[in-house]
Amino acid sequence: MPSAPAADETPTSSETESTSAPTAGEAEREFYDNLVVYRQMAHQSDAVPSSWKTPPEGTWSEVDASTRDLYVSVGKEMCASGFSDTGLAEGNTDVYMSWLSARFLCPEHLDVAETELVAFTSQQLLDVLEYSVLKGNATTEDVMLGLVSCEAAMELAYEPPPGYDKGYFCWIMRVSAIGESGDEWDFLKFFDGENADEAGFDALAKELGATPSALGGLLGDE
Repeated sequence: MPSAPAADETPTSSETESTSAPTAGEAEREFYDNLVVYRQMAHQSDAVPSSWKTPPEGTWSEVDASTRDLYVSVGKEMCASGFSDTGLAEGNTDVYMSWLSARFLCPEHLDVAETELVAFTSQQLLDVLEYSVLKGNATTEDVMLGLVSCEAAMELAYEPPPGYDKGYFCWIMRVSAIGESGDEWDFLKFFDGENADEAGFDALAKELGATPSALGGLLGDE
């Protein structure tokens, strides 16, 4: 995977950790909704594995309790049997689900999960995943719509940097826009209907290495 372009220095994942622990129910919902988000990322890009290509059928508010329980049980099972005293349990090769489960359901295993993920992939990808955690009051639906809107804008008027597909580049844009503020709306404001910050989108896209396409150049001349 190519190195991610950065508008500013990318903070480390440890700087984004929550200051208060969620309840068990909140943790399960966070796990499920972030699983939806990450699997959408996998669907858009080759940055994460093919085993994550199929997202759950809908967001937490869109599916019934049995569907929620089905996916949450995967994370709980990972927490129960996926770790050993020194690392991942024998036979556990899914460093992505190990990290996601530990991140939301069993934080006592998070250090091990992060170490294994970095060893298998890179510190850069861990940072992208951590900064892709849903932030603030934005919903899964908000983020999915923002990413779809970003990809449509890229398709219409921009070329991503060499080595990037438009889907993954939009994830990098989201991570960069949110930055240290931790405010999802710093990304979503680019697509806020009549109030969309088109100039801000254009500036960030170019700062991260995108260039106007032939059509984008024509639109810019209007």
